[in-house]
Amino acid sequence: MLGNKNTSTKWKSKGLGVLALALASTLAISPTANAKEFTYDNLLYGWMKLDNYFDYDSNVDCYMRMYRSEVWQRSRDDEFLRDDKRNETIDIMKSRVGEANLEDVFTIRTNKDFGDYDFDTNKFEFSPISKTSYFYERKNTCGLPSEIRVKFDNSDLIDGIAMSKDEAQKFLTSRKRSGDVDRSVALEIDFVLQARDGKMLQGHIVE
Repeated sequence: MLGNKNTSTKWKSKGLGVLALALASTLAISPTANAKEFTYDNLLYGWMKLDNYFDYDSNVDCYMRMYRSEVWQRSRDDEFLRDDKRNETIDIMKSRVGEANLEDVFTIRTNKDFGDYDFDTNKFEFSPISKTSYFYERKNTCGLPSEIRVKFDNSDLIDGIAMSKDEAQKFLTSRKRSGDVDRSVALEIDFVLQARDGKMLQGHIVE
């Protein structure tokens, strides 16, 4: 999901390995092989890893409820069993955080609109991500963050859809539907996690 809303055709630009262009139908940031989907569960362990002071003790009960619900149901009213399961679960959490690879690539799939064609610069207006934009995933939680947000340090990477005037006219004509122009293009953003600023993750779009 996008927080500060603004996105989508398939485009490939040599200078931008992230973009793929196919005049026929859609603009997308091309996916990397084996990239992980942009989901709450996939982001959580990186979010935890980037917090040097993450409090396992304060979050273990919530983690059990969310990811070990059967264990939680069996142990929640038995303080001796609960204590054992808390320690066991903290070990599991630390193991999964340790396995989280900050070089993993994640893919966001969304849609955005391109603007008018600029005859001076020979490109359509298209700046789908701004410095204040963020994408997010939500989950009902009990203590862990209910929303994980990601913003990008190189949000200005995508600046317009460049093509000649003739190509642009054909492209726009191909997207007309009953007189209206479909300006929505499918956008895929590949990125890696770099840091955390409070509860906000900072990502870097890969080229």
